[in-house]
Amino acid sequence: MVRKLNINYTKFEDRHYWILQPKTGATDKVVFYVHGGAYVQNMISFQWFMVGAIISRTNATFIIPDYDLAPRWTYTKLFSFIKNLYLHVLEKNAPEKVYLLGDSAGSGFILSFAMSLRDMKLPLPSKIFMVSPWVDLSMTNQDCYKNDKVDTMTSISGLIQAAKLFAGDIDLKDPRISPLYGNLHNLPNISMYDGTHDVLNPDVRLLRDRFQKENIPLNYYEFPHMFHCFPAVPFLREAKVANQNIADAILE
Repeated sequence: MVRKLNINYTKFEDRHYWILQPKTGATDKVVFYVHGGAYVQNMISFQWFMVGAIISRTNATFIIPDYDLAPRWTYTKLFSFIKNLYLHVLEKNAPEKVYLLGDSAGSGFILSFAMSLRDMKLPLPSKIFMVSPWVDLSMTNQDCYKNDKVDTMTSISGLIQAAKLFAGDIDLKDPRISPLYGNLHNLPNISMYDGTHDVLNPDVRLLRDRFQKENIPLNYYEFPHMFHCFPAVPFLREAKVANQNIADAILE
């Protein structure tokens, strides 16, 4: 897949971002992807697989911020960098051609980010795709512990520590970092993907229930027995289904 892409690592402010664009047949679609890793880990090979899987199905261009990690960067610094980079991308791309994608921490972040864009009356993206989102950094939902031993990709103890490092002086239930508690109205079309064995699935379901209770449209896809961020695992049939679904929605 790499041989089929033009890849640029471009400086922006005091960090960089990747631009991944097909060498031939590139569409006018732009996916702004915020990777997960509990705000304390860089991208890993599985996440690059998911990016490649979606590019191969859409010929979209990917913008991937290479943001710094907690505790060096807490929410305030990350938000500023992502906002400025997003607006930079919009200087050359219409918002209706731009899509937000995130997994895990990045997935929760893009939902909160969209809420902030709305509140600041800044242009919103066309659609939002959330993979196994981390939507409540307080980790106070005791139901999450039921999956702590079966989810092979993450653990509650690690998330609790990472949340404190990222939040800084912000309350862990502040909607800026925990979108479960935010205003869900007047946002773009949202698609959310999760597995029943994800340690975060109970919170994801609470978010789903809020959408339903408040009569807000949501495309929700739950996969039995799947763990945290399963769409990033290349050999899984369920990953192929989820990535194809994301691609189809981008191409609509």
